[in-house]
Amino acid sequence: MPPTQQQAAARSQSNLAFALVSLEPHRKEAMGVFYDYCRLVDDIADEPVRTIPQKYGELLGWQKEILSWKDCWENQSAPVTLPAPENISPISPETALAQTMRAITARYRVNPQHLIDILCGVWKDVEPTEFANFEELRDYCYGVACAVGHVSIKIFGCTHPNSEKIADALGYALQFTNILRDIREDFEEKGRVYLPQDELTFFGVTPEILLSDTPHTGRDRLLRLQYFRAKHFFNRARRLVTEQDKQALVAATGMGAIYEEILETIRRRDFSLKNRVSLSKIKKLQLLTKAARTAKKPIKKPLREPGTAVVFGAGVAGISSALLLAKEGFDVELYEAKRVPGGRACSLNDAKSGLVLDNGQHIAMGCYESFLGIAELLGVTSKLRKNATLDVTYVDKGGARFSLKAPNLPLGLGMLWGLLKFKKLSAKDKWAIIRFAIALRMGAKPKPNETAAQWLARHGQTKNSIHALWRPFCVAALNQELDTGDAALLYETLVRSLFGNADAAAIYFSKVPLGELFYPEAERFLKSIGSRAQLGAQVTALEFENGKITGFKVGDAPQVRTADLYISAMNWQALGALLEGKSPLAQTLKKIPSAGILNAHILSDKKWFAEPFVGFLDSPIQWVFDRSDLLPKEKQGTHFLYALTLSAPGPWETRGTKEISEMLRAELSSHFPQAAQSEFLREIVVKTLDATFAATPETEQLRPNAQNENGLMLAGDYTATALPATLESAALSARKLVDKIDHPPLP
Repeated sequence: MPPTQQQAAARSQSNLAFALVSLEPHRKEAMGVFYDYCRLVDDIADEPVRTIPQKYGELLGWQKEILSWKDCWENQSAPVTLPAPENISPISPETALAQTMRAITARYRVNPQHLIDILCGVWKDVEPTEFANFEELRDYCYGVACAVGHVSIKIFGCTHPNSEKIADALGYALQFTNILRDIREDFEEKGRVYLPQDELTFFGVTPEILLSDTPHTGRDRLLRLQYFRAKHFFNRARRLVTEQDKQALVAATGMGAIYEEILETIRRRDFSLKNRVSLSKIKKLQLLTKAARTAKKPIKKPLREPGTAVVFGAGVAGISSALLLAKEGFDVELYEAKRVPGGRACSLNDAKSGLVLDNGQHIAMGCYESFLGIAELLGVTSKLRKNATLDVTYVDKGGARFSLKAPNLPLGLGMLWGLLKFKKLSAKDKWAIIRFAIALRMGAKPKPNETAAQWLARHGQTKNSIHALWRPFCVAALNQELDTGDAALLYETLVRSLFGNADAAAIYFSKVPLGELFYPEAERFLKSIGSRAQLGAQVTALEFENGKITGFKVGDAPQVRTADLYISAMNWQALGALLEGKSPLAQTLKKIPSAGILNAHILSDKKWFAEPFVGFLDSPIQWVFDRSDLLPKEKQGTHFLYALTLSAPGPWETRGTKEISEMLRAELSSHFPQAAQSEFLREIVVKTLDATFAATPETEQLRPNAQNENGLMLAGDYTATALPATLESAALSARKLVDKIDHPPLP
């Protein structure tokens, strides 16, 4: 049946016209007719010229017609049908289109249930209702998109079982992209928002806020979640393509390429809803040509099929692993033994003051690409306070101040300028540092097993440059003194931060307790694709068979749970306790030593300094941070909260709280005259004996890779990231892990 003039015009204006160019003529014509069917039933639900009873009647008429195709229903299960309202009679559909669709259904062995599923989807548009949650939205999208995909792959000639899964994944991906792209149009023209109500409520977004041009952090996170959800399904579909069906799927993958580019364009526009995103015909043809060329090439390295992935531990590494795996198309379950997230970078509740305090002060730097990437993905960068340039004030005993301020210049020139102005250094010290910086730029890496002290000495660093610059940096970054710290780790940290690009040395502070930086947004993002995070769910046993992990247990439950991917993001001691004692990994983890950090929180009645933080050069205390921004608003201005850090604390790690408190008061009073006159309203000392792994040359050789011979994948700052135990090392370990899932180790 040739298309009518109206049908031909509708086909030509759709992305389908571009995607179908690769099909054989008979398949292309069949897809055109099927498109006419989809367009017609969609118009039945949407067009205002029809009454609601008429709409229901016409949809019921199509269902009655499809149910009458007895030959097409052979070997099919009992049909799932529309919930017919009372007093509505079916209205027979157009005979010509119905007969042609019946012939197509029979010829290509289409399951007619999918045609009814499409009716079930558009049925929900007749009298639009709100979607309470993702599950309800997913059911709707299945009908209007995935069922369309199931019919399409039959017409395309797909035969591999994976293509059924692709129909689902790609259908969801296209529809979720449509929903994001058309938010403004759907609300203004239909008065409807195709987003789950629980997500709108979670982010504090109303339809009016959604369409407003005024910045709103909740809206930004909500829209990023929509991007994340669509990307999950695009990647899921990509991982399911097989050699057998890749040629038959060119139209589908081409359509996917067009819509994924729309999705990425929305992201590049920073999720602005002002103008509806569309692609030029040239761009569409480029994407379709690329998809066709890709389909002609053999799949040399198949991607791992998406399945279930479990992640043990909800610290930075665990949350990052869960989110990145979910984005890659996996169904993820995240388990955390504690009732709060964060791992070792977590928060604690102080009952006496009512404050939520971090167990220790953590900072991020501009070079923390993986860590900041997770913050960007979740849209929580507004929870971070950024100092755009390196600007550090050091305070000596007696209160003398020295500023190390690096302007925003490329190639590490800002740091060199800052050092030239740093009055704590003599001309001889500065010249030694400049020579060293040039050597780093020329690739002067440390020797194997070299300590930081040996490396610095080999490059002629002066006693004062070590005292004023290199020791504070090494202790802060590695949690080791120079004579024990690994030079390779110090080198990697320096070239990325102080001597990196213009933004590398920027410093970020969390405006919220660290346990709240990625949470609860991370949980909501996982929930948005049907995955989940469980706090207070301790993994108590790992099951192995012939040295390979086969399952795990949670809490006291005897049930052994299984998954396709097992990821440990626990610290190495906790993991070691769950491994088979004689396994090579268990033996390696036992050899990794830990290093402690001593932190203190002091609530004072006086302000001690104006900067966000200061450093001490001649004290057991290295850093003092003003965290008064964490105080309730009613206390700000009259109370002041300070966080003190003692990395590589040496003997202070074993001293009693009273002795430590006396030392802190003495040191603070000698550096800040105001502190001597202050009343300490609350004082908390936190000892973390296993705050980091001991970043020594010996330990560096023990750090395991993401892939292990027992099938258990590893994430965590202690793994082989080439970085010390930092927030970036934890997030980077997750990225390395995800990079490895498609490249399993050789047997």
